[in-house]
Amino acid sequence: MPVENYGVWKAKPVRFTYETDADDHVSPHLSLFFTTSDNSRGEGRAAINIKSGDKSDSRLVFWLVKNFENFQNERLRELKPGFHQLEGTMEQAPNGLALDYIRGNLFHRETGRLLPHDVPGPDNDILDELIPVLDSAVDHDSVIYMFGSHFSNGNGIHNIHMNQGSPRKWKGDNGIYQDGGILLDFGDYWMGVFIGFASQAVHTDAEGQPTPARGYLSWNELLNPEIPGEQRQRRDVHDRTVTISEAMIRHHGSDPKTKSDSIVTLTNRADAPVILNGWSVRNHKGENEYLPDGAVLRRRRRQSFQLHNCALSDEGGTITLLNEQGLKVDDGPIWKSNHPRDYVRDPRNPGRVFRPGATHIRNPIGVPEPPSLRSLYQGRISRVTMVPHRYYPTGIHLPHFAANETPVLSLIAQFGFLWAAVLGIAFLIIRRVRPKASRADRLAFVWMCLTGFIHLFFESYFVVHHETLAGSQELFGQLWKEYSLSDSRYLTSDAFLVTMEAVTAFCWGPLAFFIAYCIAVQHPARHALQLLLSVGQVYGDVLYYATSLFDLYFRGESFCRPEGYYFWFYYFFFNFIWMVVGSYYVKQSVGEIYRACKKVQELDSSRKRN
Repeated sequence: MPVENYGVWKAKPVRFTYETDADDHVSPHLSLFFTTSDNSRGEGRAAINIKSGDKSDSRLVFWLVKNFENFQNERLRELKPGFHQLEGTMEQAPNGLALDYIRGNLFHRETGRLLPHDVPGPDNDILDELIPVLDSAVDHDSVIYMFGSHFSNGNGIHNIHMNQGSPRKWKGDNGIYQDGGILLDFGDYWMGVFIGFASQAVHTDAEGQPTPARGYLSWNELLNPEIPGEQRQRRDVHDRTVTISEAMIRHHGSDPKTKSDSIVTLTNRADAPVILNGWSVRNHKGENEYLPDGAVLRRRRRQSFQLHNCALSDEGGTITLLNEQGLKVDDGPIWKSNHPRDYVRDPRNPGRVFRPGATHIRNPIGVPEPPSLRSLYQGRISRVTMVPHRYYPTGIHLPHFAANETPVLSLIAQFGFLWAAVLGIAFLIIRRVRPKASRADRLAFVWMCLTGFIHLFFESYFVVHHETLAGSQELFGQLWKEYSLSDSRYLTSDAFLVTMEAVTAFCWGPLAFFIAYCIAVQHPARHALQLLLSVGQVYGDVLYYATSLFDLYFRGESFCRPEGYYFWFYYFFFNFIWMVVGSYYVKQSVGEIYRACKKVQELDSSRKRN
C-alpha cells in the first residue's frame, strides 16, 4: 500500500544534525529540528534520508530549485503552522498541494544530480548540497514546508523523498501524489529541495509502479554523467520524443487587454512521426485541452497548436504536455507577452531574448521550420487525419493503416485450413513416392514442406508488401497485422526484420522444399542441407528475440501489447516452435554426419591395415 499519513508540515527550522559515513554506513539520516506546538518539548524532527537502502546503487538524486515558483505557493502561506493531512483528501490530486515528481512541474528533471552520501572533497555528495541550504534556512528564519509521512508518535515526519517508482521490496510504498520534499519560504523568494533514489523509475503508472514493469528507465540511466553525452542524448530523445518548444501568447493589438491567442509549439525530436491522438495540454490552473484528433507530428519537425479551452496567462507559469495515458511528457514555461513589440527574456536561457508575436523556438537539435508553421499565424492550423490503432508503442505512425475487416477467428481458421492442406498433401506425397519411409522421415518431409510453404509464401508476402502492410485487407496481410499486435516492428518496415525475413523467405524457403525432395529420394546431401537450414532458423530466432528484448530492457520500449496472450502465444510460442524443432534437426543431422564420417574413417583405417 502507499505510504501512510502523508501530508505537509509547516514550521520554522531550528537546527539540524547529520550522520557521516563513519557514523552510519548503512542507513544514515539528516535530522532537521523545527518548531512545533504538538508536543511538550515544542520541537519536531524531520528524518531525511541521505543514502539509499538499495545496495546495488545507494546514491541519491538531488534537485535544488533556487527560485521555486508554483501556483500553490500562496495557498501554502495560508496554512497554519503544524501538520496538515493530505492523504485521502482532494489535495492529493492534480492541482492539489500534494507533490508528484513525475506529474507535477516541480523541477526540470535534467537538472538533477546523482550524489553519494559522504565522500572526501567539496561539492560532490549530498551533505555538501543540503548543509548550505539548511544553514541559510535557519539563519534567515525562513518558513519550511516538509512533505512526507507523519510519525506515529506525532513528533516528526519522514519519507521526505520520492515515494513512487521504487523497485523490488519497496514497491509496496509506491503511489502517486505522495512524494516528499522541502519548500523554503524566504519571504521574497522560495527554494525547493527534492530527493529521489538512483534506482527509482523516471516514469510510473497510475499506481506509482515503474513503467514499463521490465527494463524501465531509472534516474541513474538518465542522469549518470559517466554515460557518454551522445548516448545520454539518444536516450533522452528516445524517452522524451516530443517536447514543448514554445508556449506563448500572441496579442492582436498593441493593448495587452485586447483579444489574444494561446499557442503551444511541439517538436518531434525522433526520426519517426508521432500520432498525437489522446494527447493533451494542461496549464498552470489545471485546465486541460486535447490536441486535435488525428494530429500527427512529422519526423524531426515542429508544429504549433492554438489553444481554445486552456488559456495561457501573461502572468507566466508553466504548461504541461500529457500523452494518451495521461503521463507527463514535457513541461515548459509560459513566456510573458505584455506588448507585441517588447523583448522578453527566455526563462530557460537567460542569455537570450526574443520578441513575442514572432516565432521563437527553444530547440537544441536544429529542427527546421515546416511551412505549415507559418500558416498558423494566418489563422490556420495544420491537421492530419489518422485512424487510431491498437499497436504498441502507442505513438507509432502507421502509413495507410486500416483495421482488419475479417474477424480474428475467421483469419485463424483460414490459415489453419491452409496449414492442414499443406500437411495433408505432403503426407500423401511421401506415402506415394517413398511408401517404406520411416515415421521420422515422413514427419521430416511434412515439416520441410510446411516450413517451405510458410517461408516462401507467407513470409515473402511481408518482404514484398512491408511498406503498405498496415492497410492490406488480403488474407496474409491481415494475418501479419494480427501477429503484429505482439511485435509492431512488422508494420514499420523495421530494417532488421525486413532483412531477416528476406533471407528466410528467399533462402530458407526454397531450401526447405529441396530438403523435402532429398528426403523423398534419399539424397546423400539431405543432412548437410538440413543442418544448414536448421542452424539458420535457430540463429534467426535468437536474433529476433535478442533485438526485441534489447529494446525492452535497455531502451524501455515494448512493441507488444500488454495482454499476456499476445506475448506468450503470438510472440513467444509461434517463434519458439522453430527453435525447438530446428534444434532437434540440428542434433539429428550432426549425429548422422558424425556417424557417416566415423564410418568412412573406419573403412579408411581398414584399407590401410589390409
